[in-house]
Amino acid sequence: DLTKGKKIVGPGTIDEYGNVGEIDGVRYKLKGAVNSGANIFIAPSGENYNECKKIIEEKNYDIKLIEAKTFEQVLVSIANLD
Repeated sequence: DLTKGKKIVGPGTIDEYGNVGEIDGVRYKLKGAVNSGANIFIAPSGENYNECKKIIEEKNYDIKLIEAKTFEQVLVSIANLD
């Protein structure tokens, strides 16, 4: 079980090579994930990730953040979570 019973939310786009793309409205998607009880939020690398990291720290959200560069990297990151 890759999720290990955790609720994982991962908005974004993935191209045919597995690269993750930036998204709009990431702050609202993060808030929705927190409100729905998600344990892990996957944010596209770059501005999206930086914005989420800042919001999580400012609002003291209880959610783990994973930076997504590629689909494969995200799978490895999830598999290595405690």
